[in-house]
Amino acid sequence: MARSYTIRNLETGETAQIAGSDIIPKGWVVPKSEFYCKQNEEVPSEAERRKQHPVATGVMDYFPLALYEIAHVSWKGNEQHQPGTPVHWDRTKSKDEADALMRHFLARGTKDTDGLRHSAKMAWRALALLQKELEDD
Repeated sequence: MARSYTIRNLETGETAQIAGSDIIPKGWVVPKSEFYCKQNEEVPSEAERRKQHPVATGVMDYFPLALYEIAHVSWKGNEQHQPGTPVHWDRTKSKDEADALMRHFLARGTKDTDGLRHSAKMAWRALALLQKELEDD
């Protein structure tokens, strides 16, 4: 079952509800407070289960440079598609994670025309694909 999100119109401030798998209309965003609230609902509350998901020591500490680069891909994409707005994932812009991931995989080890590494874009697409799969569970 997909989650629902509150979205906000950038011009009017109006809010609306959409399913997590729906396309966010142009000019609308998922407020950060909504995003973090939804994400925190999924964080295990029992101590033993939390220990089985070591985000800092099991991911951040392993791949600090890679994650730093993926964060830059997010920023650069936001500046390309919605310059001057807070960084957010506008899911209307590109929905072909698997195909884009493979395109960047084939060009791994090189840089794209915008100067970003294809491998970093591939990793971003892999995270986007996994995020959507988890949301649809």
